[in-house]
Amino acid sequence: MKIKRFYGNYKTSEPNNKLESIFIATPAMRAQYQKFKNLLILDITFGTNRFKLPLMFGAMVNSMGRTILAFFALVSSETIADFEWVFSSFNECFGSPPDNIMTDECSSFARAIKNKFPGAEHSICGWHKQNTIKRNLSSRGCFKQKSRK
Repeated sequence: MKIKRFYGNYKTSEPNNKLESIFIATPAMRAQYQKFKNLLILDITFGTNRFKLPLMFGAMVNSMGRTILAFFALVSSETIADFEWVFSSFNECFGSPPDNIMTDECSSFARAIKNKFPGAEHSICGWHKQNTIKRNLSSRGCFKQKSRK
C-alpha cells in the first residue's frame, strides 16, 4: 500500500493564536505504520528545542529489527489533555490504534492511553523498570550502586 498524503495537525491557543501543539507524519511514516503497528514506542523529551516545547515521538520496530519513526509532535506540556490531543491526531492520521504501546513511567501517558486506546496493551519499558527498582532499593539501603572509577 502506497500512502502519498502528508499528515499534519496543529492546535493554537485563544485569543492570541499562539501555536500550542503540532503533529506530523510523512507518507513514509504512515506506510510503515500499516506494516509494523504491532508495537508503538512512545517517548518525550523536554525543552531540547528552540521553542522549549516537549518533543514527543512514536517509533516502531521493522522486520529488520530497526527502529523507525511513526510520527512526531511538539506539545505545550506533558498533561493528559495534551497527550489525548496527540492520540486523537494519531487516530485521525493512521485510522487504527496500535496493538501494544510501550512508554516510560509517565502517569499522564498511562491515563491518555487508557482513554484514547482502550484496547491497546500498555507496558513500561524494561530500562525504566530497572532504574525504578534500583532507585527504590537504594533509598531503602537494600542496593548499592557500584562506583565508576
